[in-house]
Amino acid sequence: DIQLFLSKIREYTIIRSNYLPELLSSPKLHAFLTNILNYIKAHSDIVVAESFNDAALPTPALKTVNYVAIVAPGKVLLFDGETYVKAVELYSSMGRFIGVDVPSIIGLLKKPLKTIDWGIIYGRDRERYREKLYELIDVFTRNL
Repeated sequence: DIQLFLSKIREYTIIRSNYLPELLSSPKLHAFLTNILNYIKAHSDIVVAESFNDAALPTPALKTVNYVAIVAPGKVLLFDGETYVKAVELYSSMGRFIGVDVPSIIGLLKKPLKTIDWGIIYGRDRERYREKLYELIDVFTRNL
């Protein structure tokens, strides 16, 4: 029951669905995300950020990435980060990255730096997934 749930938490905000695009493109939100990302980068050797909803660049804070991995069924395509961000900028209008999705820019990208064939990982085969994730990390740490 939603009322029971809401009574258990101290504070909440109800967001109208038509407000969500405005919220996601808010400069304050992106400044906040940039601060978090900068902190993580300062304290980490490798930072992996996962996109959502096929977003090509979920936040402008990710404009300085070294590599981008696009995951497709059974494979991972690795691209140079600078080239990838330029493709997003070329496709986007006025530097607004919200709403630009990976399928929209994939045609602007040249051949990937590397393609890793993962095959299909069925069900909850965590060991195989872990193996493939380490393979991907190894590619990043060896600088391709």
